[in-house]
Amino acid sequence: MAGCCAVILSCLVFKANCESYSNYCLQGAPLIGATTAVGFAHFIVHCLLVVYLVPMLGEKDLEPENEGMTFESAAKHEARTWFSVNPVHCLRSEHIHGDKPHCRLVAFGKEHLLEENPKIGCYFTQQAVEAEDYGNDLRKSFAGFRKSLSGSKAEPEIEASK
Repeated sequence: MAGCCAVILSCLVFKANCESYSNYCLQGAPLIGATTAVGFAHFIVHCLLVVYLVPMLGEKDLEPENEGMTFESAAKHEARTWFSVNPVHCLRSEHIHGDKPHCRLVAFGKEHLLEENPKIGCYFTQQAVEAEDYGNDLRKSFAGFRKSLSGSKAEPEIEASK
């Protein structure tokens, strides 16, 4: 990026030459020399800042969080790996290689469908979550909600209680 930024600055110096807002008006070789000098100066300053200033501003003594972790140990806890999110790999595993069980394409909420097969790099397994049955409770709630919205059914009950 230092080289690209240096070229941009050289172009700005060239473009600002002899404009009403600039304090200089150069012609010929002095103009080329000025643009080249500005470009080289910027390149050197840019590189020095990246090499010396940036490391000083960064955090020191960072310990790698996952040092020594293998793919297998990470894949046992994470369903989305390179293998399970790659549809081409999953199709190849099933139809070309004929793996049993084959690598399945993972989808959010369907992680329990993945099967472990260390031979092909699939290590994740999970039990399906038990589904809740809202059957009758939900129907009763909707029936009560409909009664509260309809004014015609509520009025006769009030008159009958008088």
